[in-house]
Amino acid sequence: MNKFKLQTALKVRERLEKLYQKSFAEQVQVTQRLTDQLNILEEAFQENNSAVDLAKRNGFTIADLAGANGFGQRLKYHQTVVQDQMIEQQELMERRRQELVSATQQKRVLEILREKHELREREKLQREETFELDEVSLNLRRYRQES
Repeated sequence: MNKFKLQTALKVRERLEKLYQKSFAEQVQVTQRLTDQLNILEEAFQENNSAVDLAKRNGFTIADLAGANGFGQRLKYHQTVVQDQMIEQQELMERRRQELVSATQQKRVLEILREKHELREREKLQREETFELDEVSLNLRRYRQES
């Protein structure tokens, strides 16, 4: 049976696909961490607003209000920064996903070629075996007719 000539290329494609899978998984993790950070910042902002509302009902000083307002502004600033990072990471994650899809498609093309090659080789081998068996059968028939 002849060796599949593109076997090395197939192995390279398989390794590339694994690398792209790993890279994509890492991007998903980074995006998830950023999502978690956004959730924490949002919760902190809501808690700050609740604390300010409670302070307004129970009496507060201007210093308390200024401190809470400054804290709220810092939270909003950090939230904006994390949202910008999240947008960049989502774009990067989409690129990684496209790379993974492309690598998977390229690997699949080579796998299909290998399967076709193996099928042709099996058919060729079967034809050769059939030819040999027919030849043996024909020789056996001639031998019996001569006897």
